[in-house]
Amino acid sequence: KSKVINKAITDIGMGMYQWELFVLCGFGWLADNLVLQVVALTLPSLTSEFGVSSTNVRYTTCATFVGLCIGASFWGIGSDVFGRRLAFNTTLFLAGVFGLAVGGGPSWVGVCGLFAALGVGVGGNLPVDGALFLKFVPTASQSLLILLSVWWPLGQLIGSLIAWGFLTNNKYACEPTLKSCDITAPPCCSKADNWGWRYLNITVGAIIFLMFVSRFFLFHLFESPKFLLARGRQAEAVATVHGIAYKNGRKTWLSEEILNAIGGDPEVVDNTKLSTVEIAKRFFGKFSKGRIAPLFATKRLEFM
Repeated sequence: KSKVINKAITDIGMGMYQWELFVLCGFGWLADNLVLQVVALTLPSLTSEFGVSSTNVRYTTCATFVGLCIGASFWGIGSDVFGRRLAFNTTLFLAGVFGLAVGGGPSWVGVCGLFAALGVGVGGNLPVDGALFLKFVPTASQSLLILLSVWWPLGQLIGSLIAWGFLTNNKYACEPTLKSCDITAPPCCSKADNWGWRYLNITVGAIIFLMFVSRFFLFHLFESPKFLLARGRQAEAVATVHGIAYKNGRKTWLSEEILNAIGGDPEVVDNTKLSTVEIAKRFFGKFSKGRIAPLFATKRLEFM
C-alpha cells in the first residue's frame, strides 16, 4: 500500500504544496544553525555579566548540545509514534518559546538550562523536517533534500548580522575589560549595561517563533500518508493524497478500493494497524546488527 501511495504522489508531481513545504522545512534547518551561531556569540557576554571563567562558560555550549541530542533522539522516534505533523510544529514552537526565554535568564546556570530546553526543540528539526519532506516529494525530485542545506549557512549569516548590531554596540554591551559586578566593585559589568546578548536572543527567539506561526497558521500540513496507513487510518491517507493533488491543481487516481484490493480493508483485516510498540521496534530495527555489520565487513571499510 505504501508503494502505491508513493506512486500516486509521484504521478501528481512537484507542485505548490511541495515547494511551500520546502520553504517551511528550510526554516527548521535555518533555525538549527541560527541557534548554534547565537550560542557561540553569546559566551563572551555571559563571562562579563555573570563572572564565569572563559573555561567554564563553554559548558553553556555543552548544555545546548545535550538538549540537541535529546531533541534529535526524542523527536526522531516520537514523529513515528505521535505523527510527523505534531513533531513538525512542536519543534519550532519550543525553540521559539525558550529562545525568547533565554533573554530573561537570571543567572548563568539558568541560561544554560534555557539553552538546553531550546536545544530539545530545535534538535528535532533536521531529522523530522528531512524525513517529512521526503514523504511528500515525488521520487524523481527527492534529490531536493540536499538542496535544503542552503538554509543552513543562511541561519549562520542571519545570526551573525543580528549579533553585529547588538554585541558591537557599546550601548548594549559592556567594555571587554570590565569584570562582572558579582565578583568585583564598580566600575564593573552589570545586567543594566549588558543587554546586547539578551536582545540578540530575544530577537532570534522571535524570528523562530514567527517561523512556527508560518507553519501552524499559514500552511495546512497533511499528516504523512505512511503514518496514517501504519495506524490503520487508510481513508485519511487517501484523503491526504487527494488534498495534495487539489493543492497542486491536479487529480489523482488513488482510491480506497485500490488499496483494499491490494492489502484488504483495514475495517475487516486486523493486522493492518501497527501498535506503538511495533512502530518503535521497526524504528530501532534500522540499527540492527544485520544493517550495521556490513559497514565493518573489511579492514578498509572500518577505517573509511
